[in-house]
Amino acid sequence: MVENNLDSIIQIIMAFLTLCAVVVALFKEDIINFIKKPKIKIDLDDVNCVHKINKIYINQHDGSSCNLIYFRIKVINIGSIAINNIKIKCNEIKLNNKKIYPFDPNYFVWSATHKGKCSEGKENFNLSKNELHYLDLFNFFEGSVNINGNILPMIKQIPIGFPKIKFEKNKIYKISSNINIFADNFSKSANIIIKIKCTEKLEIKFIKSKIIYT
Repeated sequence: MVENNLDSIIQIIMAFLTLCAVVVALFKEDIINFIKKPKIKIDLDDVNCVHKINKIYINQHDGSSCNLIYFRIKVINIGSIAINNIKIKCNEIKLNNKKIYPFDPNYFVWSATHKGKCSEGKENFNLSKNELHYLDLFNFFEGSVNINGNILPMIKQIPIGFPKIKFEKNKIYKISSNINIFADNFSKSANIIIKIKCTEKLEIKFIKSKIIYT
């Protein structure tokens, strides 16, 4: 009797293991893709997300100067595999909930791929597992010499006719951008929101920034 019960248990276990083997064989690729998948984390609060360069422009007549501030996001691959050809598309930019300019969607450039000119930067980048890189979103100009206005997007091609936006003293502004994150094996959408204040001395103070995935 005991032997019969033991034989039955063994048969059940063998049948279960056989079923598991069949399932694994049939859905091997799906299982691997589920376990090994890319995943990114976007950080807007890292100390390097705000990079300031003092006195980038100097007025030869009165000695006044303009500081340049890069606002960038930190992108980290926290998944189990590499993310290939990742690029982040800017669909629109709003200032205080109003579209700045109706330009065609364009791509932001990676900080490590240029020396100041966004046209020289690269749109695509590869992120290995646990690797991080910074992506430039905006240039802010503070001070009295604002030849390009107070803000420019760090996209590959800034459209002709993009307005020179002047910030007013002691006023708070909300800048938002709808983005798409693309890669060979990954896609995601989000809204990035930045709140700043232009001070009495025309300095740019960052109040708050956040990302909302859509």
